[in-house]
Amino acid sequence: MNNSFVKNEYFSYEKLKEKARREIRRLIEAEKKLEEENVMDYALNAAFSVYHLLQWRDKTSNPESNKTAHELCKEAKNQGLIMLHGIVTCNKHMTVGDSLSDRTHLDVAVSANINHLVTEKGDFLVTEKGDYIVTEDSKVVVKFDDKKAVEVLNEAMKEFD
Repeated sequence: MNNSFVKNEYFSYEKLKEKARREIRRLIEAEKKLEEENVMDYALNAAFSVYHLLQWRDKTSNPESNKTAHELCKEAKNQGLIMLHGIVTCNKHMTVGDSLSDRTHLDVAVSANINHLVTEKGDFLVTEKGDYIVTEDSKVVVKFDDKKAVEVLNEAMKEFD
């Protein structure tokens, strides 16, 4: 394996911005495809990547800087990044013993409304591949607190445009 690619090209601020954008696109596609199992993974991966772009940008412009992502987030005053701070630090700092009622972070949830087409007997209608057929009003959406994750992520990414 060529380690120079990993060290010199992939782990740069610009490449990690591209990675964050890919993760947001994956989330959008998973929501469109009603992939309940994947949407949360893609949403959290994107949240971590976007939030930590703050430090990558800071280190790129000022290699001597020791500011934390949280400090940079406060300076940026970007509402999307502020929300991502809650999401990222919740997942990073939660322990098994933490009480759900004691958490001071934002909630992450998958909202799924999937309606399958069925026969008069109630049997699912399926495609030739065996996939269930769903109605056009079916949807799967990830929310960070009460906002759609995609909207929060796109708002946060404006900081890096």
